[in-house]
Amino acid sequence: MMTEKKKKRIEKSIMIAMPIVMALIIGYLGFYMFFARVNTDSSFRADVSEMASDVYDTMLINTYDEKVYNPKLMTMYTNSKIYECTHTCHRLPDLGALIDKSASQDNKLKVVYISLDPEIINKYYFTSSRAYTKALNNRLMNVINKYPNIEFRVLYPAYSIKYWNTMSLTDGISSGQREIMDDYEIITTVLTSAPNVKVYWAGDEEWIIGNELNYLDDVMDDGCCYVGNTNPKIKELEYTNDYIDDLLLGFSINGADMELNNANASIRMEKLRGVLLKDKEIIDDNYDNVDVIFFGDSIVGNFTDTSSIPGVVAGLTKCHVYNMATGGSSGSYVPGRSCNFPTEARAYAELDPSVMTSGFQTRLGLEVFLEHMNTSDNNIDKRDTYFVVHYGVNDYFGSFPVDDYIAGMEEGINHLRSANPEAKILVIVPNQTAYFDYGRTIVDPYKEGGAQYIEYIEALREYVSGRDDYDSSVYMLDNYNLIQVYDDYSSHYYTNDGVHLNGNGRYLTGVNIAAWLENMR
Repeated sequence: MMTEKKKKRIEKSIMIAMPIVMALIIGYLGFYMFFARVNTDSSFRADVSEMASDVYDTMLINTYDEKVYNPKLMTMYTNSKIYECTHTCHRLPDLGALIDKSASQDNKLKVVYISLDPEIINKYYFTSSRAYTKALNNRLMNVINKYPNIEFRVLYPAYSIKYWNTMSLTDGISSGQREIMDDYEIITTVLTSAPNVKVYWAGDEEWIIGNELNYLDDVMDDGCCYVGNTNPKIKELEYTNDYIDDLLLGFSINGADMELNNANASIRMEKLRGVLLKDKEIIDDNYDNVDVIFFGDSIVGNFTDTSSIPGVVAGLTKCHVYNMATGGSSGSYVPGRSCNFPTEARAYAELDPSVMTSGFQTRLGLEVFLEHMNTSDNNIDKRDTYFVVHYGVNDYFGSFPVDDYIAGMEEGINHLRSANPEAKILVIVPNQTAYFDYGRTIVDPYKEGGAQYIEYIEALREYVSGRDDYDSSVYMLDNYNLIQVYDDYSSHYYTNDGVHLNGNGRYLTGVNIAAWLENMR
């Protein structure tokens, strides 16, 4: 029989234990509500309702606060009917639930794109790799594995170098940076354990993350690559602009170059570490009082976005950049054609856009230059001017005589010097080309004056270095040696098609131009 004393002791123990038990229950419920409960806000409910009535075969889910990828462009790339979720999934339960609810509908879902930021997801699971892995398996992979016939394409963000360097970078790689890189490896290992999951990431590509302007909107004005004194509409630095987003989407759909998996994750994280360490020395001065005006052919003129050569220079130096290059232009003067250096330089010297054919990049760039010159607060006549000139590829392709090429270069440079006697001029020697047996074949052997590619290169080098009266104002950037295209690997790494520079080639050229500008100042 229980004594009164024992009974009171038990009652006392229960009274002490009750608050503890209640606290544990409340804590568990709080954990469940915060970490595990599927979000039931209006956007989530709207998605669930829409999924039940809409017809689609592809779904796009974002974990970003801002929409990153363009569903219309995705539709064009894939020829699919896409449903873009309105709800932003910051938590794995939301992500898994949306996939589950969509896949369970009779909508013949084939592909799911997940714009996924490992850093956003991980903050709900602290910094424990074990907890992170467990949550990924329990909250996401268990859903993905239910649908082996659905292809999942996961798109990671490409953080800018500036964003990486906010993580207390001192000597080497900071602990904050390492934690995020570890997150990438953990989640990649988990995701790619399923055969129907592919992960894409461009965050170790220097040409993307090294150019700050790739992370801004509305920096281009009518295709002229003009950048004003202030950077408009600065977004969170991990979000790229529309053009770069479209490129990344294209990479994830049309090729394997950006694919990240368990086999290469460590290698690519090491590549990123190398980029971050190297780019401590990237140029980041303010060049508000500098105009850099580009003349040239398609190497410069066919790209007018932030990843263009002028866009890279603007991103590294913050100078005012004008792109007056036109695809198809030659250094040689060609009667009846306005796209040649002597005519384009004369149009600038005379400030007469009508000399150029309407719609040509030279005319667009000159028109915007004139607009800015006539703006009272721009003081364009009080700023330092630098010219960057790139011609020669089309002279070779057109089998124009080498002497005509050099004569055209001299005439064009004289027009620029007459307009701006104090300006400095950088002549870029064209990079190597994979066309026509890497330039060793004369394009049109029956055309008088045609030559091998190297003969145009050597003539330009001799012209720039041999003119004593140009020593103080004309300089040379030898891209023929800096960007060597001599086999399939180098052609793929630096060019889109064997001659036109890709992101890597344009970035390297822009970096070298920015370094020259710094030396000139």
